[in-house]
Amino acid sequence: MRVLNNSEFNKEYKKITGQQDFMKEVRGLAVGNAIAIPSDNKVNGQRIRHSVVNDAYLMREKGEDRKYQTIVKDDEVWVRRIQ
Repeated sequence: MRVLNNSEFNKEYKKITGQQDFMKEVRGLAVGNAIAIPSDNKVNGQRIRHSVVNDAYLMREKGEDRKYQTIVKDDEVWVRRIQ
């Protein structure tokens, strides 16, 4: 085990929370609107896409109609709400 200093912890914490902040924007989309979410690479883009699709599924289970179209680019993930 090792002791972490605050700056090292804060740097990594910002990375993690910054990657999850996009869900607030996705959930706030009106039908027909689209956003581009920045990603580091295609693998990270696939993770973002999976998060969006999974969230839509969970919202539909709660009775909310949410469907999205997604496109994974090299440095972005495009998301459009269609329902």
